[in-house]
Amino acid sequence: MRIALAQVNPTVGDLAGNSQLIVGWMKKARDAGADIVCFPELAIT
Repeated sequence: MRIALAQVNPTVGDLAGNSQLIVGWMKKARDAGADIVCFPELAIT
């Protein structure tokens, strides 16, 4: 099992932008062979 840790810089209050940021990192992790991606707490808000 490969686990990816994503360190992102979300923008407070930008739910749509933060969601797109997370989806982008999920795709990168998948392409790198990750099975699970962990994001910081409150990364979407």
